[in-house]
Amino acid sequence: MIITPNCRILHIPKTGGQFVEQAIKNAKIPHLKGLGHQKLFNAPGNTLPTIVFIRNPISWYQSYYLQVRYRKMPKGQKEIHKKAKQFCFRLWLKWV
Repeated sequence: MIITPNCRILHIPKTGGQFVEQAIKNAKIPHLKGLGHQKLFNAPGNTLPTIVFIRNPISWYQSYYLQVRYRKMPKGQKEIHKKAKQFCFRLWLKWV
Protein backbone atom coordinates (compact mmCIF):
# COMPACT_ATOMS: atom_id res chain seq x y z
CA MET A 1 0.00 0.00 0.00
CA ILE A 2 1.15 3.51 -0.82
CA ILE A 3 -0.30 6.46 1.06
CA THR A 4 -0.13 9.99 -0.34
CA PRO A 5 -1.65 13.14 1.20
CA ASN A 6 -4.73 12.69 -1.04
CA CYS A 7 -5.29 8.94 -1.38
CA ARG A 8 -4.23 5.38 -0.62
CA ILE A 9 -3.12 3.11 -3.42
CA LEU A 10 -3.68 -0.56 -2.73
CA HIS A 11 -1.15 -2.63 -4.65
CA ILE A 12 -2.38 -5.98 -5.93
CA PRO A 13 0.63 -7.97 -7.19
CA LYS A 14 1.21 -8.01 -10.96
CA THR A 15 -0.97 -4.94 -11.65
CA GLY A 16 1.63 -2.22 -12.22
CA GLY A 17 2.19 -1.16 -8.61
CA GLN A 18 5.93 -0.68 -9.06
CA PHE A 19 5.24 1.59 -12.04
CA VAL A 20 2.79 3.66 -9.96
CA GLU A 21 5.28 3.88 -7.09
CA GLN A 22 8.04 5.06 -9.43
CA ALA A 23 5.71 7.66 -10.99
CA ILE A 24 4.88 8.99 -7.51
CA LYS A 25 8.60 9.21 -6.68
CA ASN A 26 9.39 10.93 -9.98
CA ALA A 27 6.63 13.47 -9.37
CA LYS A 28 8.09 14.06 -5.89
CA ILE A 29 4.71 13.42 -4.24
CA PRO A 30 5.19 12.79 -0.52
CA HIS A 31 4.16 9.25 0.35
CA LEU A 32 4.47 6.34 2.73
CA LYS A 33 5.06 2.81 1.47
CA GLY A 34 6.09 -0.59 2.68
CA LEU A 35 3.31 -0.88 5.21
CA GLY A 36 3.09 -4.62 4.61
CA HIS A 37 -0.06 -6.67 4.54
CA GLN A 38 -2.73 -5.03 6.64
CA LYS A 39 -6.47 -5.14 6.79
CA LEU A 40 -7.63 -2.36 4.53
CA PHE A 41 -9.93 -0.69 7.03
CA ASN A 42 -7.35 -0.72 9.84
CA ALA A 43 -4.48 0.58 7.70
CA PRO A 44 -3.26 4.17 7.99
CA GLY A 45 -5.17 6.75 5.98
CA ASN A 46 -8.47 4.88 6.16
CA THR A 47 -10.41 8.13 5.68
CA LEU A 48 -8.71 8.78 2.33
CA PRO A 49 -10.08 7.56 -1.01
CA THR A 50 -8.55 4.21 -1.97
CA ILE A 51 -7.36 3.45 -5.50
CA VAL A 52 -6.92 -0.12 -6.70
CA PHE A 53 -5.61 -1.19 -10.10
CA ILE A 54 -7.00 -4.40 -11.52
CA ARG A 55 -5.97 -6.44 -14.54
CA ASN A 56 -7.61 -8.83 -16.97
CA PRO A 57 -7.64 -12.15 -15.07
CA ILE A 58 -6.13 -14.21 -17.91
CA SER A 59 -3.33 -11.66 -18.39
CA TRP A 60 -2.73 -11.68 -14.61
CA TYR A 61 -2.45 -15.48 -14.52
CA GLN A 62 -0.14 -15.52 -17.57
CA SER A 63 2.18 -13.08 -15.85
CA TYR A 64 2.01 -14.98 -12.56
CA TYR A 65 2.68 -18.29 -14.35
CA LEU A 66 5.81 -16.90 -16.00
CA GLN A 67 6.98 -15.46 -12.69
CA VAL A 68 6.60 -18.71 -10.77
CA ARG A 69 7.96 -20.81 -13.62
CA TYR A 70 11.19 -18.89 -14.15
CA ARG A 71 12.00 -17.29 -10.80
CA LYS A 72 12.89 -18.73 -7.40
CA MET A 73 9.78 -18.56 -5.25
CA PRO A 74 9.27 -18.16 -1.50
CA LYS A 75 8.69 -21.30 0.56
CA GLY A 76 4.91 -20.86 0.60
CA GLN A 77 4.75 -21.11 -3.20
CA LYS A 78 6.95 -24.15 -3.80
CA GLU A 79 4.08 -26.36 -5.02
CA ILE A 80 2.89 -23.70 -7.47
CA HIS A 81 6.48 -23.27 -8.71
CA LYS A 82 6.90 -27.04 -9.11
CA LYS A 83 3.66 -27.39 -11.10
CA ALA A 84 4.51 -24.39 -13.31
CA LYS A 85 7.73 -26.15 -14.29
CA GLN A 86 5.85 -29.39 -15.04
CA PHE A 87 2.80 -28.03 -16.89
CA CYS A 88 2.17 -25.85 -19.90
CA PHE A 89 0.16 -22.71 -19.07
CA ARG A 90 -3.20 -24.24 -20.03
CA LEU A 91 -2.75 -27.29 -17.75
CA TRP A 92 -1.28 -25.20 -14.93
CA LEU A 93 -4.27 -22.86 -15.07
CA LYS A 94 -6.63 -25.84 -14.71
CA TRP A 95 -4.56 -27.08 -11.77
CA VAL A 96 -4.56 -23.71 -9.99
